[in-house]
Amino acid sequence: MKSARRAGPVVYWIVRTLHDTGMRPSELRSLLWSQVDFTESVFSLSRTKTGRGRKIYCSPAVIAATAALPRFEPLVCPTWPIRSLVSVCRSIRNFKLYDLRKNFITRALEQGADVSIVARAAGCSPQTILKFYASPPDHALRACFLRASLYERSGVQLKLIHDG
Repeated sequence: MKSARRAGPVVYWIVRTLHDTGMRPSELRSLLWSQVDFTESVFSLSRTKTGRGRKIYCSPAVIAATAALPRFEPLVCPTWPIRSLVSVCRSIRNFKLYDLRKNFITRALEQGADVSIVARAAGCSPQTILKFYASPPDHALRACFLRASLYERSGVQLKLIHDG
């Protein structure tokens, strides 16, 4: 976030918003001032990639960064500072803006949010979350194997299912 902040308020707003909300970059590029509610800290998107609208609940940092932007009508950010964004992305090895969406979804799942809630927040289906975004970290996989191993050692008889 430091390199984004150094790149200026627009770049910081883009990176912070994508990081904190899981929005698609295309949704952020098309955000209108009329869709920003500073009182409720919400962006109300009328149409997304899926063709449906959704509400994006924003962190205080996102609302503050949005409020600091110059006012252009009707888009919140009519031009993206591509060179500055590329520079920020290059400062972090193998990083793409869309990675912030995956990072948001992964963080939410790791903190115990239900897949259906995360899917609704991200504006996609639970199947999409599980297929493309949910990649459990090694410690979660290790815990899964450990729980299964302890379950078997607890004296519970396991039935093997045999087709045939």
